[in-house]
Amino acid sequence: MTNALEDVLADESDETLVRAGEYRVVPSGASLYAYGLGASVAIAICGPDSMGGLAHALLSRPDGAMRRGAGTFVESAIREMLRELIEAGAGYGSCEAKLAGGATVFQLEGLDPDTGGQTVATARQELSALDVPVVATAVGGQRGRCVAFDTAADELTVATSDGETTQL
Repeated sequence: MTNALEDVLADESDETLVRAGEYRVVPSGASLYAYGLGASVAIAICGPDSMGGLAHALLSRPDGAMRRGAGTFVESAIREMLRELIEAGAGYGSCEAKLAGGATVFQLEGLDPDTGGQTVATARQELSALDVPVVATAVGGQRGRCVAFDTAADELTVATSDGETTQL
């Protein structure tokens, strides 16, 4: 799957769904959506001129045996979004990030109960290592979330499973 700006520009819609394990980078004015955030984390990165990207990352890092797309893992999703933003004219120093998700919504055998917290911590570490400040968060807790990222306004709207809405 390609995540280049040309793919979004070719789409007639200015609203793009980012599925679990994917990321998208879009030009100014486009909106990005991610649904079903539990332990997974939404990473919204806004660059200059309202360019932006959104990842719906499921896990912190690959465990060696696991091979998935770049959007599945926090580290690769952040690096790929930044690469595409820089190719489109952004600089590392001009990008900011917002995070949502990382909840503990259910317990599964074999899944660390703090997977969400670990995923958020990895996102913070990776963004810090790349000098991208995290300017707002809606993370943790025990509620699932959905997000809408309006790149033109640089607003991340976070809706929880119990109906609470927050603007970041």
